[in-house]
Amino acid sequence: MTRLAEEKTALATEKTALAGNLTKLGEENRNRIVRLDIANGMRLLDGGDPAGALLWFADALPFVTDNLAEESIHRIRSHSATRS
Repeated sequence: MTRLAEEKTALATEKTALAGNLTKLGEENRNRIVRLDIANGMRLLDGGDPAGALLWFADALPFVTDNLAEESIHRIRSHSATRS
């Protein structure tokens, strides 16, 4: 292999690794946002503010739509806020 080809291969490998890291960081950030929104919603629900809780639960909903089980649990949680 020529030196240029080796450098291109090394750069492509590094680019792939960086893309994987960004994907992982994005997923971690998404999970943090969901946990924070749910925690804030539960705090308000426990404090007797179901309308405020529903706002936090609604904020988290777009982040959980790629996981059916998580989305179902979240919808149940949101429904319970409307019942309070």
